[in-house]
Amino acid sequence: MAMARRSGRLALAFVWLVVTTAGVTAQTEPYPTRLIRIVIPFAPGGPNDVIGRPLADKMSETLGQSIIIENRPGAGGRTATLMVARSDADGYTVLMTTNSHVANQALYAKLAYDALKDFAPVTLLAENYGLAMVARANLPVKDIRDFVAQARGEPGKFSYAHAGVGNATHIAGVLLEKLAGIEMLAVPYKGSGSYISDVIGGQVDATFVSTALALPNIQSGLLKPLASTGPNRVPNMPTVPTMMEIGYRDFDWLSYYGLYVPAGTARDRIDKLHAAAIKALDTPELRRILDDAGVRVMGTTPDAFATYLEKDLIHQRAVAKRIGMQLQ
Repeated sequence: MAMARRSGRLALAFVWLVVTTAGVTAQTEPYPTRLIRIVIPFAPGGPNDVIGRPLADKMSETLGQSIIIENRPGAGGRTATLMVARSDADGYTVLMTTNSHVANQALYAKLAYDALKDFAPVTLLAENYGLAMVARANLPVKDIRDFVAQARGEPGKFSYAHAGVGNATHIAGVLLEKLAGIEMLAVPYKGSGSYISDVIGGQVDATFVSTALALPNIQSGLLKPLASTGPNRVPNMPTVPTMMEIGYRDFDWLSYYGLYVPAGTARDRIDKLHAAAIKALDTPELRRILDDAGVRVMGTTPDAFATYLEKDLIHQRAVAKRIGMQLQ
C-alpha cells in the first residue's frame, strides 16, 4: 500500500516536472523561431490596417520572422481581444488596437477579460490628434455650427455611421448629442473602412472617423470636414475647428494605437517586440505613412504605456459617466 502511495506521488511529481519544464522551455527557447500574428479586432481597411501592415513588414525585417495581420472583427473588438487574452503567453500572438480596448473596460459592466490585468503592454505606437467629424460632400450645411442648428430644429434629421456600439466613433457621436442637445440616427457598421463609402455615397449623412481615413477623402473633395475631437487642430486640417473651440469644452477625445501581448509573456520577448516596433517607427517610410495619416509617432516603453493606460481608464470612465452609458 505504502509502495502504491509512493508510486502515485512519483507519478504526480513527474507530471509536474514535465509541465513545468515545458513552460520554462517555451519561455527560454530562442525567440522568435516561427510566424508571429498581429490580431486587429476590426474589419480590414480601417486605420489599424493603414498603420499595422507597414509596421508588421518592418518588424518582420528586424525579427527575422514573418508577421501576418489577422483581422477579426466582431462585438466592438471584444471577441478578438478575448481570443488574444486566452492565447499562449509566448509572444507569437500580439494584439493591435485602439483606445476602444480601455473604453470597453469602462463601458461594459461585465467583460470576459480585464483590459489591463490580462494583457502586457508592448508600446504605444501612435496617438491621433483627434477623430474627424466629416459629412457627405453634398450635405446642405456650412459648418459644424450649422449642422448642430439644423439637428436641433429637426431631431433625427441627420444620421451618422459608427464602427459598433462602444467604439470610439460611436462614443464621439453620443458625446456630441449630449453636449449639443441634439438627436442623430446612429447607424452601426462592422468597421470604419466599411462605412466610409456609404457616407461618400450619401447613404449616411456623417461620421466620426480617424484622420487616416478622413484626410484622403477630404483632400479629394469626397467628404466635407466639420470638426475634430482633440484639444488641438489637426496639423493636416488647419482650417477645421475643434469641438472645444466651438464651445463644447468637455469634448476632448483622442484615439491611439498600441501593441499588447497576453499577460505572463516573458519580459525579454516583450522587449524584443518593443525594440522591433520602435525601430520600425523610426524609419522614414513609416513616419511618412503616419504623418500622412494625421497621427503622431509615440513609441513608448512598456512601463510608460502601462501608466498611460491606467490614466486613460480613469478618463474613459469619466466619459462613460458623462454620457450615461453602461453596456451589458
